[in-house]
Amino acid sequence: MKYPNFIFVFILSVLTSCVKDGMPDSGEDKVKTGDVLPEFAVEMNDGNIISTEDVKGKVSVITFFHTLCPDCQTELPVLQKVYEEYSGDDGVVIFAVSREESDDDVSEYWDENGFTIPYSAQEDRAVYEMFSTLGIPKIYISDRKMVVRYIHSDEDMPTADVLNYEINSLINE
Repeated sequence: MKYPNFIFVFILSVLTSCVKDGMPDSGEDKVKTGDVLPEFAVEMNDGNIISTEDVKGKVSVITFFHTLCPDCQTELPVLQKVYEEYSGDDGVVIFAVSREESDDDVSEYWDENGFTIPYSAQEDRAVYEMFSTLGIPKIYISDRKMVVRYIHSDEDMPTADVLNYEINSLINE
């Protein structure tokens, strides 16, 4: 019977298609380079709330991810490295926001990989959809005025050097 193979391939493709949520042009980037960050508030893994007000006056790096997404799995260690470089800098805030994932799942993944990046586990897409409806990972880097200056996705996943360059360019403005 051919259907079980088809079903297996279909399920596998759904599980690994975290980057594009369907066919090309099936979503939109709501926040674009030059836009001001939307108003948001998320509860972080340590219980603190980070909101738009908390990033005002700072360079911010906000990453949307899912731990089962292969591109996210590649990019999160890069983000961890960058986070470690700026974790003592009060003028830079770096955090990650999951998309449709429980705190238990994210916490387990963080523990397994030794990540210390602050994260907010979101079991829905409400916060994510303020920014985009077009795949993950998504990295938004904004300046002190909350203007988004750089956006990265699966099509241009940045290295730590690229992220450091972009962050430093905003710090030195």
